Amino acid sequence: MLHTTLPRTLFVATMALGIALASASPQSAQASLPEGVSFDKSSGCYFFMPKGWSGRIVEWLGPCVDSLANGYGVLKLYKRGKLFRAYYGLAENGAMTLGVLDDDDNIIPGSFRNGAMEKMDDRFLTVSAYNNAIRAAKEVAIALESRGNIATSKYYKDMTDKLSNAIR
Repeated sequence: MLHTTLPRTLFVATMALGIALASASPQSAQASLPEGVSFDKSSGCYFFMPKGWSGRIVEWLGPCVDSLANGYGVLKLYKRGKLFRAYYGLAENGAMTLGVLDDDDNIIPGSFRNGAMEKMDDRFLTVSAYNNAIRAAKEVAIALESRGNIATSKYYKDMTDKLSNAIR
């Protein structure tokens, strides 16, 4: 499993500072977070923003552990109210690690280092990135279906097929 370059203790301290500075108000919580850290009020998760994603509406669909995005999920970026880009894959301690970027129907496997996605030439890591993305899409689909959101669940089920076909 890939790990972020920021040690967990430093990350947790940074997040604790951000959480301590933030009040109960979601508007001021976003404004007082340390640079590069974002909060999704719908999931209650904090996470590091991928480089180039700041200043935009971002949503995390996935598990949170100790208020940090942690596990398989989807990080969605909206631009002018429309889905612009999505990361499907694994988050560890609030940082995206290994998955794929769906960017205008271009699917790009990669790993994150210091908040930036790096393309990969290694076949094993590429397959691992796609497998993480497929698992993320499946888990999001299951979670949405269990909440009765059938239409959106179907979208993520279809995405598992799209991701499976892209790796072939």
